[in-house]
Amino acid sequence: MREFEIEQVSLNFKWTYKTIIPSLPIVGTEAFGILCKKLSPFDLSASRIIADAPSNKLGDAQITIILLDGRLGIKFSISSFEIICNDLLEDDEQNIVDITAITFSALHKIDADVTDGNANINLRYHLKLDENENIKILSEHLSLTNNNPNLSPEMAIYQVNLNENSAMQFAKVAIADSLAYKDSIFFDMSLDYSALGNLNEFASNIKNDVVMILNIFGFNGELINN
Repeated sequence: MREFEIEQVSLNFKWTYKTIIPSLPIVGTEAFGILCKKLSPFDLSASRIIADAPSNKLGDAQITIILLDGRLGIKFSISSFEIICNDLLEDDEQNIVDITAITFSALHKIDADVTDGNANINLRYHLKLDENENIKILSEHLSLTNNNPNLSPEMAIYQVNLNENSAMQFAKVAIADSLAYKDSIFFDMSLDYSALGNLNEFASNIKNDVVMILNIFGFNGELINN
């Protein structure tokens, strides 16, 4: 197993509703009041609540709330909400579970069926390896490059099937040379789930699935940046 250090990891959690919700959590709604009150401990401020309507299509209207000193955002539309964290740190795991629970609690005031839907988790890792190990990994996955000096490995993409104990419906993984960090691999996971359930259990299941996927690719190490 290859050991690694995490240079950077980012997360995008997208929950798509089974049916669109009738409105956004805008100022004056009960949902907005819940968000303002319960998200206050996560560095909420009025200047970081943004309403955007780039066209006259309701589907394009969005409300974005920026939290955690600008590292995390919640983006609301009538078809989905997204929690986006561009620099995931060790303490953020529970923060994101708590913020997700608050978000569902608020949106429940708009639509009681808001927990009917499906989730997509996108995790993007920059993994620091030993010198030149990133090139060796890509060469392993793109074996054609071993026989042709005119070809340089850049990216491999896989669909990943886990065992039947996983609640995950679909997984796609891309491996590429990191353009941001030396001697590093860019590891992109897109994971689909069709059920939510208890949020802490859901987060634990995702973590287990990520560990399993990393193990499949021969990586062994921590999952979140310290």
